[in-house]
Amino acid sequence: MRPPAVTGLEDVLVPHPPLAAEPLVPTPGRLRRQLLHEEVTQLQDREAVINRLVYDVDTAPYPAAAAGSGERPARAPRHLVFESRFESGNLRQAYQMYEHVYDLVLAPDINAEGHTQWFFFSVTNARPGQPYRFNMMNLEKPNSQFNFGMQPLFYSTKAPAPAPVAEGADSGIVPTTVGRSICEGISAGDDELLRRGWRRAGSSICYYKNTQPRPSPGGKKAYHTQTFTLTFDVPGDVVYLAYHYPYTYTRLQTRLHAWQQRALGGPPCLLRQTLCTTLGGNRCDLLTVTDFGDLDGSGEGALPLDERPYIVLSGRVHPGESNASWVMDGARVPACLGRSPPPPPPPCTSTRLLLPSFTPPHTPSNTHIPAGLLSTLLGDSDEALKLRSRFVFKIIPMLNPDGVANGSHRCGLAGVDLNRSWSVMEPAPAPSASSSHMTCIHYSEKATFDVILYTTPALHFPISIGALSHYCGLRLLTLFGTAG
Repeated sequence: MRPPAVTGLEDVLVPHPPLAAEPLVPTPGRLRRQLLHEEVTQLQDREAVINRLVYDVDTAPYPAAAAGSGERPARAPRHLVFESRFESGNLRQAYQMYEHVYDLVLAPDINAEGHTQWFFFSVTNARPGQPYRFNMMNLEKPNSQFNFGMQPLFYSTKAPAPAPVAEGADSGIVPTTVGRSICEGISAGDDELLRRGWRRAGSSICYYKNTQPRPSPGGKKAYHTQTFTLTFDVPGDVVYLAYHYPYTYTRLQTRLHAWQQRALGGPPCLLRQTLCTTLGGNRCDLLTVTDFGDLDGSGEGALPLDERPYIVLSGRVHPGESNASWVMDGARVPACLGRSPPPPPPPCTSTRLLLPSFTPPHTPSNTHIPAGLLSTLLGDSDEALKLRSRFVFKIIPMLNPDGVANGSHRCGLAGVDLNRSWSVMEPAPAPSASSSHMTCIHYSEKATFDVILYTTPALHFPISIGALSHYCGLRLLTLFGTAG
């Protein structure tokens, strides 16, 4: 069994996200031509070409400093130091092509030949003030939002946090007073931690087809390159880079425990069960949200429990679409976290090697999701009380825990796309997909009305909803959102 992931403080105490959308960075019109010219110029100087493998996920030794021992290597290497062996991490290899230029190779989904898109890794040993160029060489999608102004995610463990702002200011940073009111009992020194978070960074960002062939019928397809430049400002900093705001399986388990603890202090409205155990031994949760305190529907506008329609919601069928988890969650901090820290969550089982006593940061201070589904349904607002008294919500917050834990982009451990497995009735190779399928059938047969289905925002709305409605034989009310 692999070492369990450790939940860090920053993975639990999450500031409120800003309400404003993130700005897009204009892309220069002739950037590709400029980058090609720079590459040709560099190739003419053969002595400048290094082309050295500096990181391989299968053979790289454990860096003592990254493992949390506080020890420094006897001699610092003359290149950047990479690491991706942590929960949801993905970087297979890194090559130093020139002194400040690195070609990166992402790992495909486990037991699959492709689906390289999600990345999440750390970088250390950078020289402050020196621009570094990163080229991700084996991406598959024919185009990307990186060509239209999107930037990679950047998290610094040592850069100063933004200064506190007044309550209610629209700055995207959690006000100091809000942080303290949510996290009573947390030391004042952690105020900086609450304000620090992920941010968009990078310049000269471009996404284009390269000349490297990739496995395809006829061998006519090629990989794509995503390139961007970063400058590191703080000496000795450990910086994390990610495709989108990470939301790990460990974080979900911590949040579910917090919601359970909060529900104990109020009217019964939450039941947590195990839908199935995944191939990797992780728990796939099934939540039931309804008003269990008014089973006969005696309250104003309430329905008896056996007459309430069922609403089935699911999220994170594709691990790389972490925006779905943020829509499910909403990054609202339960009040119980201010009274006492939650106990450690169940260990996540990952086939990737995890660094002992090491947790990547997961603090999204720059996500434009004002309120999440679960945070809303389990809240105390009039809308939440009405919804719980009239409906039964069956929620699967993370359909693909194995893929999330192992840094995959689309598949689970069997190399199967769960979004193409709704017709599979046997548990293997997609136990969570087949179990959710059977859950929908069970409640449609039990109820005298149709099940209403909603899926969280992702790029595959019509496919997943159409597949489920076809294979489950249900008439489904489809609610659409926007892609992240």
